[in-house]
Amino acid sequence: MTATVVRTDYVTVPSRTVKGSILDIAEVHEGLPWDGTGLVESFNCIGVDVDAVTCAGFKGLTKRFDPPSWSDGHQFNLQCGVTCKPFGFNGDDPALTAAFNAMEPEGVSIGVHDTVLVNATDVTPASGPVTPLQGLGLLESAGYGAYAGLPVIWAGPMQVSQFTGLQVLTDVGGHLETRLGTPVAVSAGVETKTAGKLDANQWMFVTGHVVLWRSEVQQANAIDQTTNQVTALYERVYSVAVDCFSAKVSVKVL
Repeated sequence: MTATVVRTDYVTVPSRTVKGSILDIAEVHEGLPWDGTGLVESFNCIGVDVDAVTCAGFKGLTKRFDPPSWSDGHQFNLQCGVTCKPFGFNGDDPALTAAFNAMEPEGVSIGVHDTVLVNATDVTPASGPVTPLQGLGLLESAGYGAYAGLPVIWAGPMQVSQFTGLQVLTDVGGHLETRLGTPVAVSAGVETKTAGKLDANQWMFVTGHVVLWRSEVQQANAIDQTTNQVTALYERVYSVAVDCFSAKVSVKVL
């Protein structure tokens, strides 16, 4: 019996396009601001008072006046790279760019988490972590009660998958929304793990309007002619400003 061996080229697996990430929801501007101070001006966090319309009710009353909000920008850098030694490796391979673009939303969610979301107001009940569905309700309640704009929910894929099974989210123009019309950012970068395994308790977040500024992607290649090792680098700087409101709740996902 004679076996015929046919030489084939390598198979390149395509990178997927992330659906429903913060990049599908946020207001994105190309180019970085000169100064990150007070990048977003807003009246969406002013309060409202309700008073009785009686003479007794107005006795000694001081009306409420709140200032506008100015939110600062927070910068972070996204970076990924590839090192390869074989002959023929192309540092300009379009598949590398596609992979960077696919991972970019996760990097953005990590950057926003580490600069803004970690400082959100905790609205977890005194009884402790709640179910993802209860957490969603608490965050929407906080957002609609304290914020005059359209809030944004941030949740990890584990939580979003559970929401999908409960049919509480709808696909609207390439991103997900709750039944109340609140956009939900699928953000792997907000999930936490211990020893590589997803923690049983996770955080969900709600924020005001998200504005992102970003630089051009910087791509560079270098070769070590002694070892024939080629290194390809991709980098992009982001600046994020979140409109005046953020809250978080602890949820039990496992």
